[in-house]
Parts: sequence; C-alpha cells; structure tokens
Amino acid sequence: MSINVVSGSDTTRIGHGPSALVSEPNRFLTPAELAQRWRWHRESIRRWLRREQVERIKLGKRLLIPLAVIEGIERQGRIG
Repeated sequence: MSINVVSGSDTTRIGHGPSALVSEPNRFLTPAELAQRWRWHRESIRRWLRREQVERIKLGKRLLIPLAVIEGIERQGRIG
C-alpha cells in the first residue's frame, strides 16, 4: 500500500506500507475524529477538505490530517 501526501492539488508519494508512518512523531486525525473535535458532520469535513485543499495523507482510501495542520487552522480561526 502506498502513502501519498496531498497538499493543495499536488500529491507526493512518501513510501510504501504502513511502516512509513510508524517513525513519524506527528499525530494524525481521521475525518471522523476531526468531525467530532469540531462538532461537524463527517461528510461536511470531507467536503471542507476537498474545498480548502488542506494538507492530508491518503493511505489507500483512508484520509489522515496532521494534527499540526488542524491546530494551525484553529489558531488562525480559519474554521467554517
């Protein structure tokens, strides 16, 4: 399984298999976890991610959003 980092409209492959994420000290949130954190519907988060071109990692069909990116957005007040 390949891992892709999606930032804006660019996608960069950073490795193969889940082991590429194991050494990362960063934390990631799934769209469902982010929806719970922001009290949004999960589909609203998915639409927001597509619209806002937020940096995220695609692991197969799974989306992961770096917590650092989420916290930066929260600090800037760019939610909603």
